[in-house]
This record gives sequence, structure tokens and C-alpha cells, in this order.
Amino acid sequence: MKNFINALFGGKNAGKPAHKYTAYAILGTSAVLVLAILVLVVSSIAFAVADANTPDTPVNDGGSGDGGNSGGFGTSALGLVSGAYAEGQLYSGDLIVINDSNPLNAGSTNGNDLVNLSKERTEKPSGDSNFRYYYTVYGDSAASATTATQKALDTMIMDYYTANNNDDNLIVSKAYGAGGIYDSGLIVELRYYNGDSRDPISNETHVWVYTNAHKYGFIALSSAGANVFRYVGTAHATYMNEKGIATVEEYNDLLKTKTATSPLNLGNKVYAFYITQNAATVVSNKYSYTVSGNNIDGYIVTVDTNTPLSAA
Repeated sequence: MKNFINALFGGKNAGKPAHKYTAYAILGTSAVLVLAILVLVVSSIAFAVADANTPDTPVNDGGSGDGGNSGGFGTSALGLVSGAYAEGQLYSGDLIVINDSNPLNAGSTNGNDLVNLSKERTEKPSGDSNFRYYYTVYGDSAASATTATQKALDTMIMDYYTANNNDDNLIVSKAYGAGGIYDSGLIVELRYYNGDSRDPISNETHVWVYTNAHKYGFIALSSAGANVFRYVGTAHATYMNEKGIATVEEYNDLLKTKTATSPLNLGNKVYAFYITQNAATVVSNKYSYTVSGNNIDGYIVTVDTNTPLSAA
């Protein structure tokens, strides 16, 4: 090494000019090699980060179908095959769009899947005769909701009390039977006892409910009142919450851009896509799935790849 340095910088043992040029060549080659190694390391890190941030979205593999020329989907990472939907499915399901300009269709079958809120609500472990349950059904004891909506509501309100050690009794003041959007079976209006009055809950009075509603499948319908909640399912509500999507109408517009070969990644290995009303319909023969109409012109298929059909 000492002789190498002398050759470069001219010590007392410095070699002839040819030796000096050789030393420069060796040093230059070494520098190029070090630089190349650094570039490879940096590139590897960049590719690793990019790969980690890329959604794990299944891609249709063509399978045994006809490539989509006549609606054949073949097999795919979602296990999609041709399948028929129930009569009235276009107007039924958790993701139907319902508003004043697009009312609930008479062909909806949501009304066939209703449970009585008064009968199905959970009783408190120890409550007085006036507040035996975690929530009260106000006015019409026959008020109902779809099975999924009722179960989600019951669990959410029980968890609310557990988290807040709160004894103010919540009230379902409107549900199925109140007419309009409520007759979808997916929407409830919540109030609470405040002395002798029944006041709407709000993000100020019941912030926990608003912060956690998506974990139970609910979104707040600000257009219908600050205390009105709509069930869409946990995966969809969580995605809407994360992306700041406030309405089912806006969410439907997004879903209509997603196809079976390019589905919306909802996170946690759950995917959704849209099928137009007149297109060939598909289901999964591999994973648990749901089909909801949008009450307008198509269907939304949601596939949960965490749940194989054999274990569903």
C-alpha cells in the first residue's frame, strides 16, 4: 500500500511514470466498482419500497373463458365464474343508491330480510326497568332493519357503552317503517335521552359513535341529518372513511369505474367491482362474496379473499 501511494503522489520510492499511470487506472477502476455497488443497493431499496406500496390486486388470468368476447370470465385470482343473480337484485343489497330523485324500487327484496329491533336488541347485564336495553326503539315497537344492519347496530351500541361507561340511553327514533329512505332497512336515526327530551346525537355529544361507526359498517348521512346512519358493510364503510367519501352516490360513481379484471382494493384482501345491468353476471366459486344492486343500472360484487367458500 505504501508503494502504491508513493507511486501516486511521488514519494522517495515513487516509481516510473508508467507505474504511476497503472496506479491511477487501478484507483479509477475501484471507484467505478464502488459506485456501481452503491447504485445497485439504492435501486434494490427503491424497488422494495415501491413493491411494498403496490396494492395486491388480483388480475384475471384468462382461465378457460373466451377472453370476454361474449361475457366469459373463466377463472381468476378472485375465482370468478358465470352465475345468476336473484330476481330484484338490481334494487336490493347494502349498496343501493336511494334518495329523493332515486327512491327505493318496489322490486327491492331488502324488505324480505328484516328483523324486529325491539325483539333482537341486547338486554343490559344489569339495568333498571326503564333502561333494560342498550337502546330504546321509540314510537313504533315494530321498527325493523335488515339482519346485517341490526347486528351491526347492536354491537356498535354495546361497544359504545363499554368504551364510555355511559348510561344515557340511546334511541332508535326512525328505522324501517318510517317511509322513504328508511324503508331500505339500512338506515336508522339515533337520538338520546337528555332529561325529558330526546335529542339528536352529534359529533359533539357522541363523538365515539361518529369516530367508530365505520368499523361496524356504518356511514353518517349528513344530507339526511347529523344523527342518521346508513349501513353499507364494514369493508366499504372503512374504505369510504379512509378516502373521505361522504355519500353512497359518490362511492357508486367510483365503483362504476372498477371491473372484474381491475377491482377496487378495499384493503384487508377484500375487492369490489361493478357489472353493468346488461352484462354477463359473475360470482366467485372460491371465496365468500356478496352482490348488491345499485338501484339504478348495475351490480357491485364484493369478494373477501380471507374467507374461502369451504369455510364460509
